[in-house]
Amino acid sequence: MRFECVRKFGYISYCEFTEKGALPEVLKNLGVEPLEDEFSFAFMKGVCKKKKTAIKNLIMDNKIVTGIGNIYSAESLFIANVNPLKRANELSDLEIKNIVVCVKKVLSNSISDGKKHCEGKELPDGSEWKYPVDFNVYGRAGEKCQKCSALIAKVKIGGRSCFFCPGCQV
Repeated sequence: MRFECVRKFGYISYCEFTEKGALPEVLKNLGVEPLEDEFSFAFMKGVCKKKKTAIKNLIMDNKIVTGIGNIYSAESLFIANVNPLKRANELSDLEIKNIVVCVKKVLSNSISDGKKHCEGKELPDGSEWKYPVDFNVYGRAGEKCQKCSALIAKVKIGGRSCFFCPGCQV
């Protein structure tokens, strides 16, 4: 077994199964998988109407939706034209639909492109994992937006860097 977590977000835990096919207790509080049908407009609308938190924090909350990290949330919200600081309960139906579609698109494209997010690490075949560099907003603070030429902004939200285009993501 090999486990590396440069950013120290990971851990290994021993889990006992109470019965065949049951989820271990540690996984029972995880939210929906974003590439499954359960992650839908209806689901997100129900969640958003009850939450005053910024939409970026909401879609990164693993108790609501699993697996959407900082990079994928920034890129998904950019493509959806949604400001990451906007409160979830203030989103329009169209914005919620766009978020769901764009999250699925960004994640699916990333998987199909085989992009890895572990710069400087080696793949089993000996080749080097490369950090993707073709982001729209993530990591591009101060650079011009490729759509509207506004400068990409960077703010802290929920203790994390948040990148967005103030021209496109109103």
